[in-house]
Amino acid sequence: MSVLCAHRGASGNFPENTMSAFNEARNIGTKWIETDISLTSDNQLIIFHDDKLGRTTQGVKKISELVFQDLKDLDVGIWKGKEFEGERIVSLNQLLLWQEKYQISINYEIKHQGLDEVRVTSLIAQEIKSADAKKIIISSFSEEILEKSIHNLPNFEHALISERLPEAWKKKSMELNIQAWHLNAKNITEKIINDIHSVGLKVRVYTVNDKTFTGMSLYYCGIIGLVITGLLIWITEYYTGTNYRPVRSVAASSTTGHGTNVI
Repeated sequence: MSVLCAHRGASGNFPENTMSAFNEARNIGTKWIETDISLTSDNQLIIFHDDKLGRTTQGVKKISELVFQDLKDLDVGIWKGKEFEGERIVSLNQLLLWQEKYQISINYEIKHQGLDEVRVTSLIAQEIKSADAKKIIISSFSEEILEKSIHNLPNFEHALISERLPEAWKKKSMELNIQAWHLNAKNITEKIINDIHSVGLKVRVYTVNDKTFTGMSLYYCGIIGLVITGLLIWITEYYTGTNYRPVRSVAASSTTGHGTNVI
């Protein structure tokens, strides 16, 4: 069965990477969430996508230049609507506790904007090592970060993110010892999927914000994870107003019976 994964929580209608977005994703039945880990200058791990302030909150400085005290009272909700005023930046520890409480699975993407790979991966390992490895995927665009993270957390699944599958993908897969590739849905073909599966690796796709990418074709090809912004723009076919149907029903109705793979 293929699995839908809420990109930064239910970020289509809720402010991304906030507790309201995560809770909404849980409330409508999502079993997987994708989110981002960033690091402050005083070694605090936070859930934040951009390398600097400005898009989702006031300010212009880089996250890596600020201490957590500078960030903890910033409003990261009002940009999405007055009803979200007062949303605060989430810490990794806060999200891990929420994850344990509700048994939600999470794909943590480690951001790589000039961070010290050893420092950030060591800090993440200290916080994540006691979590349920079956409910966590660690991913990054950075091969260096993944290499260090795999060394620190060998029992956790790791995935390399890439816009396209590189020519030397088999070599990279073996050298890093990753378990999956996360690729842009726009650059996926059935051959790429089959090639990745042929060597025992998983493939998941992101930027699935268009109905075109989420029909029978992707499921038929064996995509086992769809990272979806705000639980999909086209999900209005299934979610009208407040009449939500569980995401798992959407996934189940679109599968083709190719095994029981999960994200």
